[in-house]
Amino acid sequence: KCTDKDLNTFGRKDNRESEANEFAAELLMPEDIFKEKIKHKNLSYNLLEDLIATFETSLTATGIRFVDIYGDYALICSENSLIKWFSKGKEFPFFVTANGRLNEDSIAIEFFKGRELPKSFEAVPANCWLDDYKLKEGMEVQEFSIALPYYNQVLSFIYAEAYEDDEYGYL
Repeated sequence: KCTDKDLNTFGRKDNRESEANEFAAELLMPEDIFKEKIKHKNLSYNLLEDLIATFETSLTATGIRFVDIYGDYALICSENSLIKWFSKGKEFPFFVTANGRLNEDSIAIEFFKGRELPKSFEAVPANCWLDDYKLKEGMEVQEFSIALPYYNQVLSFIYAEAYEDDEYGYL
């Protein structure tokens, strides 16, 4: 029997359930077709709705596939004001805060305070989501959070622009 813990494998690549998830993602959202659908498009609520309708997949599965294929984003799931799991693309240049309470400056926390979330990216302090030696004072990331009220969860897409720096590669 599979428990909730067995099925919650996002971000882990070391078990059969995660292998099954990868297989299902490729079967339901073939990489070549998915890439063509997102080519030259910015991540938005409308793009996600289009992908969900096209592939008949959940928002979570579609978001993970987008992050995996596009590569420059991280996707973070929070539940009851706590970070539950995250998935980040290969080109996402920073470490994501792996657990703990949501930062009060994040957009996602607004859902748990009973407020509506914006349907677009907004700038927030980078330390809301990132725990990395490469972060500089005052650095911001772009956050786009979508509420999943039925599950008392929020999915947050994070985008961070990398800036060149001689010492670490990023400012």
